[in-house]
Amino acid sequence: MKRLALSLCVAAVAFTGGFTNRGLANDWTTLVSDEEPLDMPFLSDALENTQVWTGFDVYKSVGDRITNINGGTGSLSSSYGNTVGINTGFSLGDLPFRGQIGASYGVYDYKGRLGIVEHAEQVEQQMFFTTGLYKRGDMTNEGDPISWGFVYDLFYADEWGVNGNEFDLGQFRAIIGYALTDATEIGVWGTFAAQDNEAAVTVAGAPNLLRTIRSANQANIYLKQNFAFGGQVTGYTGMLDNASIGDWQFGLLGQAPLSDSWSIYGNSNYVVPGAKNGPNGSGEEQFNVSVGLAYSFGGKARNQSVTGNAGMPLLNVANNGSFLITD
Repeated sequence: MKRLALSLCVAAVAFTGGFTNRGLANDWTTLVSDEEPLDMPFLSDALENTQVWTGFDVYKSVGDRITNINGGTGSLSSSYGNTVGINTGFSLGDLPFRGQIGASYGVYDYKGRLGIVEHAEQVEQQMFFTTGLYKRGDMTNEGDPISWGFVYDLFYADEWGVNGNEFDLGQFRAIIGYALTDATEIGVWGTFAAQDNEAAVTVAGAPNLLRTIRSANQANIYLKQNFAFGGQVTGYTGMLDNASIGDWQFGLLGQAPLSDSWSIYGNSNYVVPGAKNGPNGSGEEQFNVSVGLAYSFGGKARNQSVTGNAGMPLLNVANNGSFLITD
């Protein structure tokens, strides 16, 4: 699965990145060269609806939890890193819905980790791959209030957590929203574990003491607000299954355009522990905070309404906030 994860992520970047490099010197809608025009509507559609980004990311997960400390179960620290990614939407012929594909790569823990495992000096690496189907509503032109999306997320990690684990996991993620007005949308989104694995997430310095880990099943309600300048803010809260990472969570997503093509984004979430304050509570605690800069090749950084810009992928590439890990 390691090779599969690497191959899928590289393929996603090459699939869209290749179009991007070629299109920078040409017209966005025709992809013409100096000598001969190319009639490739699929490629031009994908390029017009492609976004790339880079940012800062801080997260805390079950991999930071240990049990062999004074006072019982506890947590050592969070992880800081930097990410880059790409996400694109594309037409599927005459079908009323579209496809999306995207990937991201992140590097964390630049100075390594505790010297109790092999490769303690190595950085942590993460890759997310997301692909699926979606339909955006259109409150700008057609008054269509319904948006929905269904994707599969693949997560690969190397040197993850206190014990430097390497593994891959999968989950399904879905969303459905209804626009009350052109500025306000309500809806639900959730995830369901699809592929588990094993990792050392209990005793620090015991990388061979493995437990089964998976994506946490979750169900959330959300409220999205669009603003006149083209920015959006989404707040959500929801419940998790009987996972050991906590009972419920809340989060906030935001995006603000700087121009037609450039925007800044921010994501955050916090998983509320079910255990009381102290060692057990700190062991269940999870959070994620991301801030960064994004570029839209089709000049679609400004949202015309709460349903967003036609053609752009509906669901973000998975990250440490939407792909919660539990045992």
